[in-house]
Amino acid sequence: MVKIIWDEGLVKEFINKLPELESHEVYVLFLISRRKYAKLYGLDTSHIEDLVLERKVVRKHVNIDWRYRYWKNILRLSLLLENSELVYDLPNKVMGITVLMNPRNVYKASIDLQKYISDTLYQCVVSKNRVQLEYELGKLHVKWVNFLHKRPSRKLFLTIDIDTRDKNYLREVLDLLSPISDRIFHVVNTVGGYHIVLHLEGKYWEVFYREIFKRIPKGKVVEVKNDPLEPIPGTVYCGVKINVIL
Repeated sequence: MVKIIWDEGLVKEFINKLPELESHEVYVLFLISRRKYAKLYGLDTSHIEDLVLERKVVRKHVNIDWRYRYWKNILRLSLLLENSELVYDLPNKVMGITVLMNPRNVYKASIDLQKYISDTLYQCVVSKNRVQLEYELGKLHVKWVNFLHKRPSRKLFLTIDIDTRDKNYLREVLDLLSPISDRIFHVVNTVGGYHIVLHLEGKYWEVFYREIFKRIPKGKVVEVKNDPLEPIPGTVYCGVKINVIL
């Protein structure tokens, strides 16, 4: 059995570096499967899709430290992942734990959910075929997280995704980032390359887009993601140990 949390210290260091949650905010974690990595590993792709298999919402709690809850949720997801063949009929080589780096806005997501429920209930009344609508109403917990996904509260993080293991690209981008090098949250390896995660606030967003963004060699190899979904350092993601290299 593959041990998914291969470095507990790295995981906890990542959690401790995250910005404090405000009272109306949550962090969201996912357990996902990725079809493209099945192809990479030469596995049968007939039953493997890009899916969200589990969702965990980390709330700010009055009596319990949210960072402790964050750790416990990663631990729970890792146990499911270690037993993926039994639980999901999927090899854990095509699965991983990811997190939306930016906190999500509970107020805005709640309004979205309330509107969805009202609209769907109305359609149930006027529609002759209510079966699918009633099925969707039974998945409100999924809809809730979907709306959270669409509603970042604060834009604090940005990822530069380098989809090659050629370190020349990594060095080039890091050189371009030298004016704001103190805003590098971390650099991690991925299955196909590297992720540079930036923690930007206030003037740093302006500096990035005014002075750096246009010089980044974007294209098939390098992509800038404004609301990143990231693998967690210290865990195994789609068969690869995610490690902090800077």
